[in-house]
Amino acid sequence: MLYAEFKAYVSSFLWREGDAVLLAALDPLIRMAEAGLQRDLKVQDGQATALLTFVDSATPILLPDDYRSPDRLLGPGGDYEYKTPGQFWGDTTAGGGVGTPAQTGTFTIIARNLYISGYPSAMTPAEVRLVYYRSVPGFAVTDASWIADLHLDLFTYATLQHAGRFVRDDDRVPGWVEGYTAALASAIGEDTINRTARGAPLRIRFGGR
Repeated sequence: MLYAEFKAYVSSFLWREGDAVLLAALDPLIRMAEAGLQRDLKVQDGQATALLTFVDSATPILLPDDYRSPDRLLGPGGDYEYKTPGQFWGDTTAGGGVGTPAQTGTFTIIARNLYISGYPSAMTPAEVRLVYYRSVPGFAVTDASWIADLHLDLFTYATLQHAGRFVRDDDRVPGWVEGYTAALASAIGEDTINRTARGAPLRIRFGGR
């Protein structure tokens, strides 16, 4: 679905006499919907992978431009465990100094940089694969959105629920808010079923920017 098509679709729910101001504000309402979905929607549909090169635990690896949050990291040693920056740098080896990663097979993320420990020196540099959640794309900029294509009801309600500031005392607004809550729960529930149906273990979904 193209951006203009999505705007026309959402407009079909909004139009009534006096809604001209609201329709003119549709672009910022869609951007607000994207900001909310950025926080709320963590499903496999929004995942991507990136091949990155690890050198050593002190060398940061720049994350992809569309990176939002991590799901898993795989390398020559298999899956690697996420640690908070404090855990990653605070645990030290038996003779190592402060800031020397002690855990094998761990990673952390600081700002937009990935840090990894646990590779034998003979294996470096090594290629690792990061599975991550993408940022919600700016629909108006890219003219494409996987959320609009795969979760049209969710994106529509996410936009409509912000319309309350323009259509006060409108009995449509509570229905839009309820529609968003139900569509979000349905999308996440379907994603959980798809994961477990394949026998994949459920994983922690990291929030944050």
